[in-house]
Amino acid sequence: MTIETPKTGQRNQSVQRALQILRHLSLRGEPVGVREIARHFNYSPSIAQRLLSTMAEEGFVERTPDTGRYVIGHGAFQVGSAFISRSDLLSAAMPELRQLSERGVTGFLGILRDDRVIYMAAVQGSGPIAVRTEIGTAAFPHTTALGKVLIADLEEGAIRAMLGDALTSMTDRSLTSIEKLLEQLRDVRKRGYAINEGENRQGVHSIGAPVRDSSNAVIGAISGAVAIGSLDDSSRAELIDLVVKAGQRASQKLGYSVAISR
Repeated sequence: MTIETPKTGQRNQSVQRALQILRHLSLRGEPVGVREIARHFNYSPSIAQRLLSTMAEEGFVERTPDTGRYVIGHGAFQVGSAFISRSDLLSAAMPELRQLSERGVTGFLGILRDDRVIYMAAVQGSGPIAVRTEIGTAAFPHTTALGKVLIADLEEGAIRAMLGDALTSMTDRSLTSIEKLLEQLRDVRKRGYAINEGENRQGVHSIGAPVRDSSNAVIGAISGAVAIGSLDDSSRAELIDLVVKAGQRASQKLGYSVAISR
């Protein structure tokens, strides 16, 4: 399916502002007041109040009874659920994430939208450290195993245009050089999986593998995350094998032809 980008002049400012507020509320994960919204987006308080009141009437945001601040509402949940329910990718990947979870590995499914990785699903493993990520959360491609896999097949010029030369750092292990990232992505293409060593969250090691469709296009990625301290050479190799095969099986369900080693 082709996602069309609106042409210049076709955008409605009020709709755009409302959607920006929804995204801000989802990322904050806590109640937000009218004046905070107004300051964040440089709107007048009256505009912020009008937008929030309209969205509240439609159920996309809700006011907390104790403070009168705003949170994501049931209407936004229903729309997001409709997107998830129509996804063949999600149907193909969920059994694989559950299998990873049964092996003590937290499994994630992600897609690339614009210059961010969007988490579509997460199944918590039974390991000693909880690796929690809310569904719909956005992350930088260069700091996650999911993201590295999702952008590895892109032309290097497209990757530069997407991320720029100076990369945002999430931890002291994050890549901050586009040149080092491009070098790492060449290795990802060769071996078929990405490695993340605490680059997005301290103490978390993850492996990412692509999910491909019948045309060989990377349409998503699966990753498995564990605590770095729980790994030795043998368990690292086992994690790579688990995640790569999970990505291959999900790809097969979507029509990609691949032989999976036993």
